[in-house]
This record gives sequence, structure tokens and C-alpha cells, in this order.
Amino acid sequence: MNRGKSLLPRMAAANIRKNGSTYFPYIGVSIFTMFTYFVFDLIVNNDLMSKLPRASYATVFVEIGFFLLSIIMVPFLYYTNSFLIKRRKKELGLYSILGMEKKHIGIMMFWESLVAYILVLAAAIPLGLLFARLLFLMLLNLAKLPVDAAFAISPRAIVDTLVFYALVSVLNLFVTWYRWGRRGP
Repeated sequence: MNRGKSLLPRMAAANIRKNGSTYFPYIGVSIFTMFTYFVFDLIVNNDLMSKLPRASYATVFVEIGFFLLSIIMVPFLYYTNSFLIKRRKKELGLYSILGMEKKHIGIMMFWESLVAYILVLAAAIPLGLLFARLLFLMLLNLAKLPVDAAFAISPRAIVDTLVFYALVSVLNLFVTWYRWGRRGP
């Protein structure tokens, strides 16, 4: 029993490598999406936003943009996940034909989603930290504020990004499970 449980995570990692031509564009799009989300969240949660000229207007515009961006990202990530699953439909059907039960295919999909989640956030957050400073300096330059202003890394932005992508990943996983369980291979 224990051996079977360790087989599914290894199988999930092997599937991601084997289906790289399908998975890597999905992971790349997800990295870009979460990078964008994280950078906006860092800017929204930066204390210096309140010190900008006409800070209330700037803050409201950035928060509205961040909210709209979040709303757009959910269907975008859902669509890319649907594309990924459509491309893998034959492979998943083959697993079913070879005797793998739906619950085991579902567990394997969970592990694939978890590996993708870790890969995406392991790349998006460092990229966000790197480029958020640059974008923040550009924002200060446009506002004619001193460039030596401190850029604070907000732990809240990191947590928000982790939670937002977790929610989107879980939503995608549940929709995939529902479709797979209803239709089958």
C-alpha cells in the first residue's frame, strides 16, 4: 500500500517531464500570470503608495487595476488548464484502459497540480521580487519622487499570491476531476 502511494507522486513528476511540450507552456503562462499578480500586490501593499502625490487617487487606481487583473486571471488560468487537460485526454484514457482506477488518476492529477504549483511559485515570486523593485523605481521616477525611497517587501503580498494561486489551482483541479469523473476516459 505504501509503495503505491509513493508511485503516484513519482508518476506525476515523470508525466510533467514527459509531457513537457504541453506542460511547460502552461507553467510558463502561470509563472507570468503569478509574477504579474505578485508585482501588483507588492505595489498595492507598499507603504510608500500613501506618500505619492494625490495618493488617494493613485491608490484607488492601482487597487482597481489589481482587482480587475485578478478577475481576468482566473478565467485565463482556467482556460490554459483546460487546454492542458484536452491535450492529455488520450494519455489519461490510456491509464484508465490499462486498469488505473479513476481515484488513482485523480490522485496523480493532484500531485501534478502540486508539482506545477511549486514550480510556478518558486519562479514567479523571485522574479516578482527582482522586477518589482525596477517597476517601483519607474513609478517613483514618473511621480517625480526621490529614487532613494525604500522599497519594502510585503510578506502579505507573498501570502496573497500563494493563496490566490492555490485557490485557482484547486478550482482547476476540481473542475478537471468533475469532468473526468462524469465523462470518464
